[in-house]
Amino acid sequence: MAEANKVPFTYEKGNVYFIQAGHTIQLQKNPVDSRSGTGTAVNNSFGQTVFYTTVEGDSFDGIGYKFRVTTAQLLAYNPGLVENQLGAGSKLRLIAGDVKIEGAQGTYTADPEGIPLTYTTAPGDTERQISFRFGMPDLADLEAANRPSTGTGRVWYEFSDLPTGHLAPGQVISLSLARPINKPEA
Repeated sequence: MAEANKVPFTYEKGNVYFIQAGHTIQLQKNPVDSRSGTGTAVNNSFGQTVFYTTVEGDSFDGIGYKFRVTTAQLLAYNPGLVENQLGAGSKLRLIAGDVKIEGAQGTYTADPEGIPLTYTTAPGDTERQISFRFGMPDLADLEAANRPSTGTGRVWYEFSDLPTGHLAPGQVISLSLARPINKPEA
């Protein structure tokens, strides 16, 4: 935002940026084409976009603003993508998915469209990182897909270390509200 707003009413002091009240600020560096973000989106059961097919006028800034993803994330999630070379008709992954991240090293299954359905936990996995890897905006989404069918428990899956949030490895958990795994309480 600092780079996008190099104007007289924006100033820096000690690496902190200030703006004056009542002024309009830009939320991204490059202007966004009005066509940007109008391509085809494929969402998961939580309403988050997993894949997006680009249209003429899309840019890294425009896609980043619409889907809350950085250019670095887009490049990491789409290995064949080259920065500043985004053509119409490109199918972009907007979640980590195949990219394994710290705290979410396990494997997953997906439906024919590529939407993640289940996840098999690995040592060191945490709920928060699994939620991040699969584009769930809130940890409660993962919990909702894995509530026990009886009782009042928060989730049915087991933790190897509850204070740190590490999950026991080898558990198959749901990544879909449409296909929850609701095991009864033990």
